[in-house]
Amino acid sequence: MTTAFLLKLLVILLVASGVFMHFIADLKGYWDMFPLRKRAVSIGVAVLAVVTIGSGFFIVGTPAQARLTRFDVQKVTDLQNIQYRITSYWQAKQKLPATIDDLADAIQYGPLPVDPQTNSSYEYQTTGTLSFNLCAVFNTQSRTDQSTFTDRAVISVPAGGKGMTLQDNWQHGTGKVCFDRTIDPSFFPPLK
Repeated sequence: MTTAFLLKLLVILLVASGVFMHFIADLKGYWDMFPLRKRAVSIGVAVLAVVTIGSGFFIVGTPAQARLTRFDVQKVTDLQNIQYRITSYWQAKQKLPATIDDLADAIQYGPLPVDPQTNSSYEYQTTGTLSFNLCAVFNTQSRTDQSTFTDRAVISVPAGGKGMTLQDNWQHGTGKVCFDRTIDPSFFPPLK
């Protein structure tokens, strides 16, 4: 159980117990006997609701910020998809694609993903016989305090040239970011 889950559970229990106590007091006629307390509770609940909504925007961000973050998550997913296509292409042909359009195989993969904001193609460039760059323009900086599935890919990259592998890192800053990748033939042997 994470701290976030426990806090959510605590808030739900507090709200449920508050509502339950309010209705029990109403059944016993408490609010009719003490109308000033009824008014104070109403004002307190209204203030609490406003503070909760305001702090939600402060903690989570505005809907516009959440939309930009969703775009960035989709861009990382698209780049992972393109990276998978590049490794499959290399396994089949023992060479990297010359352009990103070489990966547009409607039968095997479907259409190439494009930037969800601009509908333009992602940038791809070969930098060696086994290495390439994938680039995208990001709206926000990725969170470094937690690692999610979208922050890490399951594609291997050589570590120190010894055949060992590390997970690809998809952490990014704001603006144009390029991810350098190298295919390790020992993990992606050519298909026969």
